[in-house]
Amino acid sequence: MDYFWVIINFLRSNFFYDLKSSIVSISFILLLYFLNKLLKDKGDKLGKTLQYLLETAMCFATLMIVM
Repeated sequence: MDYFWVIINFLRSNFFYDLKSSIVSISFILLLYFLNKLLKDKGDKLGKTLQYLLETAMCFATLMIVM
C-alpha cells in the first residue's frame, strides 16, 4: 500500500508541473489501464483484442516519444 501512495504523491506533485510531465502521467495511467484490460482478455473476439493491443501500443509509443 505504501507503493500506491508513493505513486499517487509522485503523480500529484508532477502532474501539473509542465506539459511533458502531464503527458507522461496521463500516458502512464492509460498504459496501466489498457494493459490490465489486455491481460484480462481471453482472445475470444479478435476485434476487441486488437483494440486493446492498439490502445496499449499507442500509450507506450507516446511514452517513448516524450521521454
